[in-house]
Amino acid sequence: MPTGLRSLVAGREVRRLREVLVRCALGNLHVVQLGDCAEDPDASDPRTVRRPVGLTGALAGVWQMSTGTPAVREGRMAGQYAKPRSRPMDKVGVRTLPVYQWLMVNRPDPREADRRPLPDHMLHCYDAAARIVDGLARLSDQAQLAVWTSHEAFVPDYELKPTAMPEEVLELCAALAPVRQPGRLTLTSRVGPKPWTSDCPRWLRRSGPPDTR
Repeated sequence: MPTGLRSLVAGREVRRLREVLVRCALGNLHVVQLGDCAEDPDASDPRTVRRPVGLTGALAGVWQMSTGTPAVREGRMAGQYAKPRSRPMDKVGVRTLPVYQWLMVNRPDPREADRRPLPDHMLHCYDAAARIVDGLARLSDQAQLAVWTSHEAFVPDYELKPTAMPEEVLELCAALAPVRQPGRLTLTSRVGPKPWTSDCPRWLRRSGPPDTR
């Protein structure tokens, strides 16, 4: 991180969320997560923050009334500034350009200068994320309601697709959570209903139970 920029997430908050996710893993809580597929860093004012927070709270309330189980509120906010692409290059007319990876990486204009990685965009997105985190903290203090931020690691050049084999998924899980501590790793399915019912149970059987000590 460049000198002078504060961390947007404190260690105590990470530890607290991990404790909450342990309760989710044990079935005592559920998670309600929603947000944009990709955020616009220029849309980070307090009014913009209040809308998804209110919607998240409303859906969590409906979920709790329907199931009787409290819901943890998560927003895909303060970091969803990049998008995965299936190929690195894009055909624009007769030209081949680097693909547009959203505003944290480059610009959508079909010019070579705009499609190359632009490091200053990362700082612009950092500032936007800081405004959102600060706005969430103020809203949480006012309403006594915690809303956690979450976003996907779309800047690294990898994504688990429906074609991922169980061995690949389990290898990644072993690298990210080697001691299998509950709350350390959460997998979110984006593969549709058929792979979920056919493949995911097989993956879970292969993985075995978590260490709950």
